[in-house]
Amino acid sequence: MTRATDERLTVLLASALACSILACGGHSIDLDRAGHDSSAAGASGGTNLSELRPSLPISNFWVDDTRVYWADLPESQLHSCVYDNCRATEISYRVTAYSPFLTLSEQHIFFTSVFNVNAGATTQESMLSRCSKQGCAAGAELFVKDGATRAAADANYLYWSSTFDIYRCPLTGCAEVPETVAKGHTSEGTLVVRDSHAYWFASDYPHPDSADPVKYLYRAPVDGSAPPTVLNPRQAAASRLDFDEPTLAVGENRVYWIQNATQIVSCPLAGCGDSSPVTLVSSDTEKEKLWVDSAGIYWLDSAFHGISGMSVPGEIRFCPLAGCPAGEEPRALTSKTVRRFQLDSRYVYWTVPEDISVDDWFVVERAIYRALKPTSGVESGFGRAGD
Repeated sequence: MTRATDERLTVLLASALACSILACGGHSIDLDRAGHDSSAAGASGGTNLSELRPSLPISNFWVDDTRVYWADLPESQLHSCVYDNCRATEISYRVTAYSPFLTLSEQHIFFTSVFNVNAGATTQESMLSRCSKQGCAAGAELFVKDGATRAAADANYLYWSSTFDIYRCPLTGCAEVPETVAKGHTSEGTLVVRDSHAYWFASDYPHPDSADPVKYLYRAPVDGSAPPTVLNPRQAAASRLDFDEPTLAVGENRVYWIQNATQIVSCPLAGCGDSSPVTLVSSDTEKEKLWVDSAGIYWLDSAFHGISGMSVPGEIRFCPLAGCPAGEEPRALTSKTVRRFQLDSRYVYWTVPEDISVDDWFVVERAIYRALKPTSGVESGFGRAGD
């Protein structure tokens, strides 16, 4: 038996075990109860773990400090609810949200949709649409007739990467011609906006005879008042970028990204200058889905990237912003069953695979789990790894 086959079977068995424990039905998890179900949710112990189980499987999900939003399977219809009171607060928006192109502002949900140019539907174009978070009974509203490969929002503007440039428009509405943030630049990974600047990855050929492009990290003022600058001129970013998940995060003073698939590195917001990025985490496991908050760095470890380019679910790991202490293993917040995760100001949310097809490696997620974030010196809903 090959290593890949062995690991694939391990994941299948773990998923089958999770489904048998959960009985693949809706219920709340009480970790104070003897023989709790934390293994089913991928938790590593602790208290305050809870579960949200929609009626249909989940293709992706997003959160803010008020609600959790998800797209279902098989139609990618968008829904939201207050996590603690979902049945009474659920909103079905009756729009299709193709993950991962969805961005939340204070009042609206922005997403990329496709419309027919002619009656025969032989030509289609993409566009940025929006719905009020309170509902979309009249259908999605056209925000701008331009497709977005990545989007981000701050308090006043929506920013997006199109085929040719990075643009922005006020959240109140977009003129015929949007404002240009970075002309001739597009984001090939996560587009992040924080305070007065936008950050993104893009490919470049450093020499005329280069056979392969390298990935550089760029930053530009959000108002387009200055051209983009390269933050990592001495060391190219990861050659492998997961375009569907966050590989770049921006904190209060530093920017963080996944480099060479197995490292998490950091530079000051203004760039690395003549220095190389600081390596905060380095191990043999591939890393993806990077998030940062005021307490630390969160990411997903994956032991093996399998069939059809899809990654085997892994553990959510955590380190302080300064990096993990030398010689210590990064803290595992969950067991090796997590598929994707998100953060709000208080909680970590995640999904686990419950059904996997051996033939086509199709993963089904049926519940969104939640636990309090870890904080320095204070036990959270995860407990410590190995508890």
